[in-house]
Amino acid sequence: MANRHKNGATGRRRMNGTGTIVKSGGRWRIMYWVEIDGVKKRKSETIDATSRDEARETLRERTEGNALITREKEIRRRLDALKGVEVERRKWEAAQPAMSFDEAWEAFDGDGESKRRDPATHRNYCQWYGIFTRWMAANHPEVTELRRVDSVMADEYSKHLLGTVRATTHNRHLNALALIWATLAACGVDGRAKYPAARLGPNPFAWDKRTRTGIQRVKLCKADRPHRRRDLTLEELARILAAARGEVRLLIGFGFYTGLRLGDCALMDWGSIDRVNGIITTRSRKTDTPTETKVHPRLAAMIAETCGTSTGYLMPELAALYNGGTNGRVKLSHMIADVFAAAGIKTSYKAEGETRARPDCGFHSLRHTYVTQLERVGATLAERQRLAGHRTAAMAEHYTHGDQGRVLALPDIMADAQGAENALPALPAATGTSAPTDGADAAEGRYSAFRAAWDALATDEERDRARAYIERRQN
Repeated sequence: MANRHKNGATGRRRMNGTGTIVKSGGRWRIMYWVEIDGVKKRKSETIDATSRDEARETLRERTEGNALITREKEIRRRLDALKGVEVERRKWEAAQPAMSFDEAWEAFDGDGESKRRDPATHRNYCQWYGIFTRWMAANHPEVTELRRVDSVMADEYSKHLLGTVRATTHNRHLNALALIWATLAACGVDGRAKYPAARLGPNPFAWDKRTRTGIQRVKLCKADRPHRRRDLTLEELARILAAARGEVRLLIGFGFYTGLRLGDCALMDWGSIDRVNGIITTRSRKTDTPTETKVHPRLAAMIAETCGTSTGYLMPELAALYNGGTNGRVKLSHMIADVFAAAGIKTSYKAEGETRARPDCGFHSLRHTYVTQLERVGATLAERQRLAGHRTAAMAEHYTHGDQGRVLALPDIMADAQGAENALPALPAATGTSAPTDGADAAEGRYSAFRAAWDALATDEERDRARAYIERRQN
């Protein structure tokens, strides 16, 4: 409907967002509000526009800044309202019950990462967490939820540990607790908390080296650093093998010729051995790192001498001990220590001024010796990392095509074992099993020896020569 103006002109009033468009006397006029120093003022302006669309575009240009200011104010108002809601939500969450210490451990124990962790390491975490919760019950009985532990309590616990344990153990305690907090406070791929019932805030046991904030770890001096087990000489290895019997002897052979850790060697089964290509494929129980290594001819012979079956565990008695819990593993460690003692090798030493002995060598020394001997036969750093299954092997695999045959160049540690055996007392029969010697068992042993020797052949050319030799012998 036309609007009548006091000057007699007709026009059509159009509201357009923050302003008005009016046509008067054949010309277009725009009226709009502007904000100057927080004060709104009305402005009226006649423009040179030939159409309503042009007038509307001019009005938009004049009021664009004002529209942005209005929009910004609206957003700020909503943000303030959101902050108020967040404050109320936090108050509500603070009033809700959270995980107790026992519930927190159950959640950590059932976490996917925890299940892939080495069982021995996980048992240490359980022990250290238990020590912490008992300390909390004695010193802060009013705190029953994990989220109530703050940095002040964490600092008190750190100082308590420094008066009871060594610096190394102190750092391991704090690192384990920091890991438990980080695991329970982590978010999933969707950005939501994996364990919302924990309601954890900042990690009280965290230590940031860059900003030097949090609970600082103790800087270890030389006397506090864990003593690294030394490697063994070939002469010592020969003495150890001469003193070992049965499955323990084979266990020592696996430790040297594969560099695997004790649990991986003790639980070695026939499914991990490719008898056609002569390759041992395993996955570390500690780091979940896959490794592949060639079967050394001497190791193949030791397998044939010891194993009477071709299924299941290669060393069933030792596997039963290792799977038998802490007592079984302690017994297995004592059996290995007895072998070292019978070989005249001390497994620990006591530094001057110390009351406790430190470990010097043991089964893990075979892993050190394996890596050392690989270096001596020319293996590169990347090859040694991959063959030993260290954590950096995955990255080295992208850039290195290592030679599994490096293992075949390792020395024959049985070369001097016979002479060493004559000079050493034999261990009791309880330390292992003996190879079958009569009847069907003897036939099975001969077949196992032939199979191991055949599997040790590295190339098809070698197998063809062996096949031709057998045919000539039969003719």
